[in-house]
Order: sequence, then C-alpha cells, then structure tokens
Amino acid sequence: YCYDVNSLYPFVMSKFDMGKPIYFKCLRSFDFVSYFTKVYNKKPFGFFRVEVTAPDNIIHPILQVKVNTKNGVRTMSPTVIFSEEMYNAEGYGYKFNILEGYLFALFLINILNLLLNFILIEYILYMILSNKPFTFS
Repeated sequence: YCYDVNSLYPFVMSKFDMGKPIYFKCLRSFDFVSYFTKVYNKKPFGFFRVEVTAPDNIIHPILQVKVNTKNGVRTMSPTVIFSEEMYNAEGYGYKFNILEGYLFALFLINILNLLLNFILIEYILYMILSNKPFTFS
C-alpha cells in the first residue's frame, strides 16, 4: 500500500481550529513576550514581524532566508517568524524585537472570560462601596 500523506494535510488541518487571528502592533520597543507571558500566563503563539539580533559568536546561523538582490543572492535573517521558531532561536542567543504580528488566540477566549469576570467584580465592588442597589440588565 502507498499512502499520500500530503493529500491528507487539508483534511487534518480542517479539524485543527486555532480561532481567528488577532492583529497587533507594538507602538514602542519593549519585551513583548515577557509582558504577554506575565499578563496572560502563556507565551504568545502566532506569526510576528521582528527585528533580529544574531549572537556574535555563532558559527552556523539557524535563521536564514535567501534573498535575491541586484548584486546576487544574499543570506539574511527573516523578518517574519513563527513564534515557536523564535523561542527555539532564543535558546541559541538570538534576540528579537517584535514590531507587529498575528496572534492565534484560541486561548484568548479564556482570557476574555477572565476579563469579563474582572469587570463584573469591579462593578459589584463599586456598587458595594457606593451603597447603591445592584442592577443587572
């Protein structure tokens, strides 16, 4: 028997729902991954446009893209990278400044629920402290 695995890819991916991508843009330079991890308790998952700083002591770079220029083919660092590839490269000393990207936010549904609960708690605390009757509509 011979199985064509590539033809099964669309079928398998149709069952793999990651939710709708959420676009974001960093307006200032800061450590987006650390901030996101601290706030949401998860590393961001998606595709990011980045500025890459490679370590000075690396002999064989792991992040490479061939680019055709008017002077020939050049090897450069990618400008768009998948989050898991970025985390792997950080282990080899690469540094990234995330400029913008798309988060695949299936887990953000839980975060939105937490946010709504937080807003509800804030409303209840406000009503208790202001001695007003509760009204939900």
